Amino acid sequence: MSYYATADGNIKLKNRLSEKRLEELIDILIEVFEDYDTEDDYQKVFFGGHIKYDDDIVLELLSNVTDDYEIEEGEVDYIGEDSALWRHIFIDGEWKEQSGKVVYT
Repeated sequence: MSYYATADGNIKLKNRLSEKRLEELIDILIEVFEDYDTEDDYQKVFFGGHIKYDDDIVLELLSNVTDDYEIEEGEVDYIGEDSALWRHIFIDGEWKEQSGKVVYT
């Protein structure tokens, strides 16, 4: 299933990347996410934007990043076109999906 969502994510790497490796990582991320930024030390990458969300494609992308780069921590938060909330969080060496619902009382 795919639909539009707004994504906001970051990945913190265990080691500082060379400029070339950072460009390779960004090339992978922009296959799905339209915006990106980095901290000066090239160790943390921020990404997101308004995306066409497809679970299989996003999980494959995150898996590829995990296979090619040493990730220390990471999180991608999403808000769907129907206001659904969920995220992928990097825990114990893998990306896990968490979802939630806002309940007003």
